[in-house]
Amino acid sequence: MPPGKNRLDNVEPVAEKRRKKSREPATDQLKDPDADVESEAEDVEEDDDGDAGTHIGGIYIPPRPAPACTMDANGPRLVITHIDNINFKSYAGKQVLGPFHKSFTSIIGPNGSGKSNVIDSMLFVFGYRAQKIRSKSVAVLIHNSENHPNVQSCSVAVHFQMIEDINDDDFSVVPGSQFVVSRTAFKVDNSSFYQVNGKRVQFKHVAKLLRNQGIDLDHNRFLILQGEVEQIAMMKPKAPNEHEGGMLEFLEDIMGTSRYKEPTEILSQRVETLNTQRTEKLNRVKLVEKEKDELEGPKNEAMAYIKLENEHAQLKFNLQQLYHHQALKVIADSERKKEKVNEEMGDLKSRLEELTKFKAEKNKEFKECSKEYENAHDKLEKSVAKVASLIKEDEKMVEDYKLINTSRKKAKETIITEKAKLEELNKIPERNTKEIEEIEKVLADLEKKKEKEEKHVNEIMANLHTETQGLQDEKQKFELELLQLKKAVNETQAQMNVAQSELDIYLSTEKKEKGNLDSMKEQLEKVTTNSTERRRNLQELEGNQPNWAKSLSDKQAELQKITNEDSQKSEELRNIRIRLEQSRSTFSANNSRGRVLDSLMEQKRKGTLPGIFGRLGDLGAIDEKYDVAISTGCGSLDHVLVDTVDTAQKCIQYLKQSNLGRGSFLALEKVQHLMNAANRSVEYPENVPRLYDLIRVKDERVKPAFYHGVRETLVATDLDQATRIGYGRVRYRIITLKGDLIEPAGTMSGGGKTCLRGKMGRNVTTDTSGSEVSARDIALMEEKMQKLNEECSQLRQRRQTLEDELVELTKSTRQGTTNLQKWNMEIKALEEQQKALKEQITIQSTKVADSMADKKRVKAMEAAIAEKRKDYDAANETASKIETKVQKVHSKIMELTEGKMNKAREKLDAVTSQIAKLSTEKTKLGVAIKTSERNSKKSQDKIATLEQEVKDAENELRQLQERRKEIEQEAMSVKTSQETLEATEKEMKQKLTIFKAELDAALKEENKVRAEKIDYDQKMEKFEEAIASHRAKAEHWKREMGKIKLQAIDGNPAPELKLIAEEDMDAIRVDTFQNQITRTEAELAKMSPNLQAIADYRKKEEIYLARVAELDDVTRQRDEERKNVDTLRKARLSEFMEGFAIITTKLKELYQMITLGGDAELELVDSLDPFSEGIVFSVRPPKKTWKNISNLSGGEKTLSSLALVFALHYYKPTPLYVMDEIDAALDFKNVSIVGNYIKERTRNAQFIIISLRSNMFELADRLVGIYKTHNTTKSVAINPNTIEKRSEIENSNPATNSQTNTPPVSTMTVA
Repeated sequence: MPPGKNRLDNVEPVAEKRRKKSREPATDQLKDPDADVESEAEDVEEDDDGDAGTHIGGIYIPPRPAPACTMDANGPRLVITHIDNINFKSYAGKQVLGPFHKSFTSIIGPNGSGKSNVIDSMLFVFGYRAQKIRSKSVAVLIHNSENHPNVQSCSVAVHFQMIEDINDDDFSVVPGSQFVVSRTAFKVDNSSFYQVNGKRVQFKHVAKLLRNQGIDLDHNRFLILQGEVEQIAMMKPKAPNEHEGGMLEFLEDIMGTSRYKEPTEILSQRVETLNTQRTEKLNRVKLVEKEKDELEGPKNEAMAYIKLENEHAQLKFNLQQLYHHQALKVIADSERKKEKVNEEMGDLKSRLEELTKFKAEKNKEFKECSKEYENAHDKLEKSVAKVASLIKEDEKMVEDYKLINTSRKKAKETIITEKAKLEELNKIPERNTKEIEEIEKVLADLEKKKEKEEKHVNEIMANLHTETQGLQDEKQKFELELLQLKKAVNETQAQMNVAQSELDIYLSTEKKEKGNLDSMKEQLEKVTTNSTERRRNLQELEGNQPNWAKSLSDKQAELQKITNEDSQKSEELRNIRIRLEQSRSTFSANNSRGRVLDSLMEQKRKGTLPGIFGRLGDLGAIDEKYDVAISTGCGSLDHVLVDTVDTAQKCIQYLKQSNLGRGSFLALEKVQHLMNAANRSVEYPENVPRLYDLIRVKDERVKPAFYHGVRETLVATDLDQATRIGYGRVRYRIITLKGDLIEPAGTMSGGGKTCLRGKMGRNVTTDTSGSEVSARDIALMEEKMQKLNEECSQLRQRRQTLEDELVELTKSTRQGTTNLQKWNMEIKALEEQQKALKEQITIQSTKVADSMADKKRVKAMEAAIAEKRKDYDAANETASKIETKVQKVHSKIMELTEGKMNKAREKLDAVTSQIAKLSTEKTKLGVAIKTSERNSKKSQDKIATLEQEVKDAENELRQLQERRKEIEQEAMSVKTSQETLEATEKEMKQKLTIFKAELDAALKEENKVRAEKIDYDQKMEKFEEAIASHRAKAEHWKREMGKIKLQAIDGNPAPELKLIAEEDMDAIRVDTFQNQITRTEAELAKMSPNLQAIADYRKKEEIYLARVAELDDVTRQRDEERKNVDTLRKARLSEFMEGFAIITTKLKELYQMITLGGDAELELVDSLDPFSEGIVFSVRPPKKTWKNISNLSGGEKTLSSLALVFALHYYKPTPLYVMDEIDAALDFKNVSIVGNYIKERTRNAQFIIISLRSNMFELADRLVGIYKTHNTTKSVAINPNTIEKRSEIENSNPATNSQTNTPPVSTMTVA
């Protein structure tokens, strides 16, 4: 199982726990029945609402864990000192494992001795299930052997402490940081409990304690069990389901972005819930809207009564306005006096203009000086940059100097090594000559011994002479003859062997060079084959690329065409939809007009009254934002617009004859003179818009009528802005968006629960051309809109299909382009390799030609060998015949003597065998002398080449030193010019200060003049106070007018009272208004409406608005939750990509270092959404192509996994690692590379590694040996460095060692 997958005994994975809080945990054979432990041990996770975290949507998001990005020790770190095993598995009684070194400890021992039980003991303490400890239940974990039967419990205690590194070997213990975590299991009921420092605790406390020290038991990376190392790199890009793991989940757990998963899911569920609530609210709104519409008829009858009451109030208001008018005449005289004072302020204005001109001139000089200052500053910056570039070049030369010097030193070291080798080779002839002399002495001794043994044999034979006299004489004769022949055989064999050795030595160089040449040719053939294959692939790819490009271009052209057509159709659909809505609105408005207006428009259609335009409010349109403003500010929207006064009179006559009611008419010919004023362009205070400019019309002829209704009325955002503008120096008629109105006379009206709205729509509903929309026209437009909608849908489907095809085609093209570049680079590299191999073959061929043996000499040597072999064969054949005769005679003698001579004969044969063996050794030593002489010449040539390289390097070092001197001189020159530029810059800065002072003085004088202007302003205020005192006389009538209020109509704010124009005041008589007031009072007495209908309608409308508000609130909540979901997704993506970039960069670096030239990378399957498809781990082993992990060998998978482990350690270190035989699949070289990396580079972690490979455990700082006796496991810990140092000391003092007569013993701990 790869690291990152949870294997805890009592704890579910955190992500699993979050997804299944309502489920029961999975049962296991290793469950603690202890209630107070088991009941809470299943939930390790605790929510830490710390200050560093954030809250989004009411959900706490923990802070991001900061990456370390280092492999150096930095501050205190946690280490395991030792482990106490009591009756655990193969350990009987109490066994202490350790102590473990703070950096690199290797556990070694024979197979089956109990090495893996060391890791099993840790797994037991860390809460792993029994199956992960290679056991079926707790009973199997308890020791059971012949000498220790019936053990009822077992216990494991892991001792921890915090340390601070001092150097490679020394450290200091953080005071009070030691603690012990232990677990005890019982055989009877399969139960277990945990302890920390001897105090019984629940497992979640153990997990939290270790997690605070950097050991995460949930997503562990510090334990790599036997056979798991390859599975790290072979993880799937993404987990196929929630019960498995993948590379994406593995990296997210390390980066900390997995903390966003659950909050995102919760917020997404909230969005779905709010969508359901919104649908429910929308249905309720539609229901109450239907009930409201049913009350509209009775409400309109009551409103007609209220309108008549408003007319009565308006008449009373106009009567009081006449009384108020005369009081205002006095105010006009005071206004004229104020204008006179205003003319006297002209001198001050002139002075202000002079000061403004002076300031402009100084500002110009200031800018010119600033430009000079900036030029000097820019030159200074360039000078600084030049110095920086020279420094950078100097730094590069320093690095080059170091590299060349290092190469020179290595060459010198190699020269020393070669000289030592040469010296050793020169010693070989002398040493071998001495050994040959010694062998000759031994041979002489053996010859004497042989003669002695032969004499002894002869003595025995003498004793048997009587019995075998005749046979003995015969045998002696043959033996004498055989002895001479054997001597000749040995001499000829020695001569033949020497000649053969000389021939082999002579031909060895030729064979070696030919072997090298054949190897190069084989490699060239392989490279040529690869190059041909790549060229074929490249040719196919280049042939496919134009097709892909053409297909891509065609698809893009078709997509562009479809997109343009879709845009045209969509625009046409939008236009027809707008026209349809306008037509429907017009048709609906025409059907819902009042009886008076319907009758008049009917007469227009018949041609009886062609001069009617229509209701003024229906002839224009305005944005919904200004609905209340236009409905309140334009009182003539309900008037019927006609062309002439004559048409208006005809309309009134028609209404009287038809008894249809009353109507108000506006003659367009009477307001045509207002067109010039309407088109006048004026800038208004605070850039507020004019209400007239906001009205849109289809028929330009009706514009004067709208200007007549609103005049120069301005639209303010709120009442504060309206007050500032309305009561300024120039008075304006201004209205707010909520319907608050300020008249030029200063009167203000507004308030109320409702506002007047709906008198003008967003679209023009009356067509003055006379062509009104019919139901058939609407049906045709609906049919056309449906057809366009279907066409747009088809176009969008086709566009989607093309976009998908383009994505796939673009992906293929991009991959092809990548392969094209990649293969071009490979072909180029192969061509260079071919070229290099051809050059090498040429050189090697020369070497082969130079090393070719002289054929004549070889032939002569072979002839000599053949001659010597012929002599040897002849001698051996003659000796064999005599020896056969000797054997026959000997057999007869032996038959007679019954084996009495066997023992003596065996001794003689042994001496003879030693003589033959030493003769062969003598021959080998002679051959070695000739070989050393040849190798000595090669070593001399190599020394000469290295000495030349050292000389060349020293020349390059001298050139670098000279260039550095040149750079130093150039830098001094630039520095001198830099000082001049600094002086110029300082001078310009002083000038700028002077100009700034002058500008400040001018500003001060300007302020003084403005202060004098304020005095005149105060005089103006005195006149205004006088005007105010005269206005007090008119306040009485103003208050009386203020008491009269119009009632609200149709839920809108109460309409404003209409004022009589100033030019008409003097011509109006008081009794005119009095008569009209009497008439309206009589009409009101005749009417009896149901005013409660308005209240009922308002109540239903309030319910409607409340439900609309609820709908808006739910919609707002849904939008906020959507925003929260997007925020979490963006934060998760940002953090993930940042961590991913660090890890993949470090992975590439580490894999290149471990494999000495390979390459590796983590690649997003979907670069736009990394979380959808996951992450693929790809590597390129040295001198190979890119491959998927599953296609690698076991060793390559192991290297890939370890590179990833070390890259993750760089990103987020864990204080300790425990690994079981991670080097099982690695070869000799790679084991050394991995071991040296762990020893030299990872200084901020403790490594405990089980290994059987000498290349690994020989690098360890401490060895823990595991061995088994009597079916129980024991351990011994040693320090290899201590043993090595003590051996060096004892070897350097042999006298002391011989006196004590005690062998060197290392410091060790035995358990």
